[in-house]
Amino acid sequence: MITEFLFDMIEGVVHGLLSLIPHWTPPSWLTDGTFGNGVQAVAVKAAPMGAWVPWTVMVAACASVLAVWAGTVVLSVSLKLYAMIRGGAS
Repeated sequence: MITEFLFDMIEGVVHGLLSLIPHWTPPSWLTDGTFGNGVQAVAVKAAPMGAWVPWTVMVAACASVLAVWAGTVVLSVSLKLYAMIRGGAS
């Protein structure tokens, strides 16, 4: 019951923070297929290099680096907010 209350409270805070972001419509070059076609063309041209470049390892390495970076950003922001709430500064 306490956990449910905490989750509801966290959800309310996240929803409140996200509601502060103004509505954004993506540009036409991103939605009309031009961007997707360009990415697909690069992927088609890079696929034959699979014999020399291990793409699965490269993608996994890049994804793990981005995940660790995102985790550190979330942890840093969380610690800063916690310090602000407690009244201290870090």
